[in-house]
Amino acid sequence: MPARGIRSVADLEARCDVDDITGCWRMKTRSGRTVMNVWYAPLGDKVSIGTLIAHLTTGAAPAPGVVWHCTCTTFNCANPAHRKKGDRSSQMLNADLRRDPATIAKIKATKRATSRLSEDDVAAIVASNDTLHALAARFDISVSYASKVRNQQCRSTALAARSSSVFTWGQSR
Repeated sequence: MPARGIRSVADLEARCDVDDITGCWRMKTRSGRTVMNVWYAPLGDKVSIGTLIAHLTTGAAPAPGVVWHCTCTTFNCANPAHRKKGDRSSQMLNADLRRDPATIAKIKATKRATSRLSEDDVAAIVASNDTLHALAARFDISVSYASKVRNQQCRSTALAARSSSVFTWGQSR
């Protein structure tokens, strides 16, 4: 009886649907859902696709903090040629770089473009007797940020003198 399970890159490819155009390998379960973890006998545990590919290609599991992330746009691609070694930071940067342009536009549209306040705006908020909700609506900021600005709890250019520094503070006495 032949050994069962994934023991080589060829076994991994046999369990995947290979896309002829992109070259991506998609692992599927019987119900058709994309799987994130698979049982891997040499490590004796369920492992992520990245850990599986790292062990198959290098012979060792990645060290803590090391990930093998996708470099293509296919979610959870199992092709070893589409994976590279990195850390969590490079993984998140890679995800940002290959993000769909429509998603980028949606994220930019929801961010507050005018959240930075000028010195005049900060002075107007501090001197104002309006409610926090009214200030938040007028300056397009959150209510909590308006409260922090009014109470001078956040660092602002209006609160510090020009060219002020902690290094010159002791000399001014």
